[in-house]
Amino acid sequence: MPEAIASKLSERKRVQDEINATFEKLKSLWNPADFNENNLTLTEDQALLLISSKLSFYGVLVLKLALNHVPVTYRTTLRGTSTPIRYTLVAGIMNKKGFSVSPCDVQKYAEVLERFCQNFLFSTLQLQDVLWELTAEGEYRFNKFIAPPVESCLKCDETLGMHNRPSKAVVYGSGGPLPASKITLECKHCKIRANQDSGFTGIKMYSEKFAFLFFLFFKKKNAFRSRVRKNKTLLLLL
Repeated sequence: MPEAIASKLSERKRVQDEINATFEKLKSLWNPADFNENNLTLTEDQALLLISSKLSFYGVLVLKLALNHVPVTYRTTLRGTSTPIRYTLVAGIMNKKGFSVSPCDVQKYAEVLERFCQNFLFSTLQLQDVLWELTAEGEYRFNKFIAPPVESCLKCDETLGMHNRPSKAVVYGSGGPLPASKITLECKHCKIRANQDSGFTGIKMYSEKFAFLFFLFFKKKNAFRSRVRKNKTLLLLL
């Protein structure tokens, strides 16, 4: 048994070291000057992996959003600099989000994205068109997915399971009605169910945080009633 444990630990270390070495190698390959001087051809995935090794995937996503936010026509340079003001503004956004980058860094990242990653850079992150198409084509309504804002039973803390397959519903909001899918959760241990219409069957309490989530997302036909009892809120959606 000790030998088996030692072998497993050794294998885990080997795999971890291999992953770490791969990422270090990716970082060492980041040299935009080489891309231009040697006229390298990168696929979009290769370029994104290289940038992600330096910024992280989340950093690349923030960079994309920031570049899309500041128009390319912000080309003038500030006095004493050679970098267009656009990259200074994008660097300000990036730094505010926790990424320590200079305007010069941003310019290098942006030039690589614009050269090799056109699909990613100019793609939309909105899913609305796709969701409407899926709703029209399939048995489920993809525009909204409604579920009670809990994952475990409020009585015994066991994980809740789905009581039923998603059924059809309508969500009413400021933008008008949206087709939705909804589920009911149940605790097999306590034999109680939770749904978005009346909370848990029986008397069960939601914390104020969950009450706020209910109010934002699951208010139905503007008929919302709440009752505060000992700093907790029982919600009834009519």
